[in-house]
Amino acid sequence: MENHLYWITDLVYVVVLAIILRHSYIYRDEISPLDRAFRKLLAWSVFFCFQDAVWELSSFEAVGIPSLFFVTSTVFHVCTIVSAYFWLDFLLTFLRKGFQHQKAFRVFGVVIVSLQLVLVVRNFFYPTIFSISEDNAYVAESLRWVAMLAPHLIIVVAGLVMAYFCIKNSRKDDGRQFPVLMFVIMPFIFGILQLQFSGCPFNSMSYFIGCCIVHIFIAAREHNERMTVEANTDGLTKVFNRHAMEEDAKRYRNEPLEDSAIVYSIDINGLKQVNDSLGQEAGNELVLAAAACISRAFGSKGKVYRYGGEEFMVLARFDGDGTFFKTRLLNEVSRWQGQKVKELALSIGFAEKRNFPMSDVVELKAIADNMMRLDKSNYYRNKGVDRRKLREAFGAVCNSYTKILKLNLATDTFDIVQMDPSERDPRRGFSTEHSKWLENYARQGRVYIDDVKNFLQQTDLENLRKHFVNGRKSFSFVYRKNTKLGVETALMELLRASDYTDESPNVFLYVKSMNTSVKKSD
Repeated sequence: MENHLYWITDLVYVVVLAIILRHSYIYRDEISPLDRAFRKLLAWSVFFCFQDAVWELSSFEAVGIPSLFFVTSTVFHVCTIVSAYFWLDFLLTFLRKGFQHQKAFRVFGVVIVSLQLVLVVRNFFYPTIFSISEDNAYVAESLRWVAMLAPHLIIVVAGLVMAYFCIKNSRKDDGRQFPVLMFVIMPFIFGILQLQFSGCPFNSMSYFIGCCIVHIFIAAREHNERMTVEANTDGLTKVFNRHAMEEDAKRYRNEPLEDSAIVYSIDINGLKQVNDSLGQEAGNELVLAAAACISRAFGSKGKVYRYGGEEFMVLARFDGDGTFFKTRLLNEVSRWQGQKVKELALSIGFAEKRNFPMSDVVELKAIADNMMRLDKSNYYRNKGVDRRKLREAFGAVCNSYTKILKLNLATDTFDIVQMDPSERDPRRGFSTEHSKWLENYARQGRVYIDDVKNFLQQTDLENLRKHFVNGRKSFSFVYRKNTKLGVETALMELLRASDYTDESPNVFLYVKSMNTSVKKSD
């Protein structure tokens, strides 16, 4: 009687394993070697279960095509040995550097697979593994036992390796070794059952259960661990980010800090000026350099966080004076030289737990921040720059403009930096689309009638895009506008923003009154 349950069960395995395979590709932009090995194993297991179903169907009397049954049986023996090798490959990838004889076992696997393939090819010409009778029946030949033993030999060796590894590392077991051991011996156990009960798809069942074990206990867990790492890692520098710093601060509220703890606050000097003058790529070069220098200076003694654009924090453990790491960091910085930026300068402050025994991480950071600001003031004073007066001058310049906007010329959107609130009234032509707003502004009589045409031409969105795409950094023109006091001259100026790119062309728009007006005539 034909066994329909056999091939139906195989197809169920195909569907479930295909779903797991699809899931393995979700949310994994950067895959690990273990991910890659598991995907190969899954893909091959899907194929194995499918061909096992086809093999069973081709054996039915209703089909009655011996040549087809011969081909599917040949594919079955090939798939059995190749699947065993993928099983071994996943195990060795899981063990990674913890197992020193990886190459030898991979060579062993390749040799066994090659011998099996030679037997399969020979079987085409001289039936030694199997043959198909005229009534479409599978007939075992003299060397079939070799073909059946070869994949089990790989599985047994893999099982012994994993058992040895589990015993050797039993004290530091992370909860994943036992599931992997079960995964490894599954084909061996079900292979024996397959020999005893040929009417059940035990071979496919072993791959199905084994892949499910890996998916639940290994792959999903590793994915969650990676997601946790990504959530706590700064995307640019790969050091810890602000979220990680805040989580650690919460933890240390309940766990007292050791007396050897030192909190460092570190800031990159002049990053904004570099971004504004040389572009964001140059600024990123400085940020990456700072992260690299800090990491090298502290090594395993400090945990490095980037919690702002140019701001870093380090939580270090050191029994000596805090100036030791400050000196090491300054030495690292002095040796650095970039391609876009010649030098790197850092302001550094620190607070030692032993000097503030009642303070937690947050309070130590506040103390370190104050020391860092003092260091920064000394840096600019030595450079001949008075930062307080510089801020006052910047404020005075900003106040001289009646309007400051940041435009995105690609999306026709803007952010308001400075503007009279009364201008935001839609009844006065205000729109969230910058080009539409300027057109309304001109056509509603707010631009002097003789200047309307030129105003619309100069502020045309496509005209502005072309102007800045061609490499120019500024654009300005003078126009006259109508006010309650008369006709007033104004200057509109556009400058490239520090984050300007061809894909996101951001520019600043400034409008300044020239303080020349002519009284309106009646």
